[in-house]
Amino acid sequence: MKRLVARLDKDRKKPPTWTPSFRQMLGDLLQNDKAVIAAIPKQALKALNKAVSDDEHPLSLDSMDQFVHNPYDAPTERRLRQFWNSFEKLVLFLMQDHSADPAVKVTK
Repeated sequence: MKRLVARLDKDRKKPPTWTPSFRQMLGDLLQNDKAVIAAIPKQALKALNKAVSDDEHPLSLDSMDQFVHNPYDAPTERRLRQFWNSFEKLVLFLMQDHSADPAVKVTK
């Protein structure tokens, strides 16, 4: 997290308690984390990057945010399955214990 904050706050203008948004964290993870990039199939990475970068995409983070925070915007079963299909590989990777893998730097 410290490296991510340093990358995103290059000019040191943000307060010390500032943390990146989910969009910033996910985008950085998909672009810069070599373990994630190696573990997730290229097509899955492409779908995830599209969800992060394009608010007009039907499976965007903005759509997901609306499902979570807007009581008037409920996803259909089909949309939820589409989200899961896009995010499944990343979620499975994040749920694994990588502490024994020397290629993955786990910081506490």
